[in-house]
Amino acid sequence: MLAVADRLHPAPEAVLAAHRAARPDAAPGELRSALLGQALFGAGTARMAQAHARISGGRTYAYSFG
Repeated sequence: MLAVADRLHPAPEAVLAAHRAARPDAAPGELRSALLGQALFGAGTARMAQAHARISGGRTYAYSFG
């Protein structure tokens, strides 16, 4: 699992610990899916919202599901 986190995040131990804390009963496959989902969808969406906030005078809204 750490190998997957290492390829997806600059602080793999921290991100893996956060996912495990949020999902204490998750199976390894569920944790892997959560890591991949964050990398594929969450990270890009967060960067886009931050960029929009910089150019829009702070008029940016974002929702987080999960």
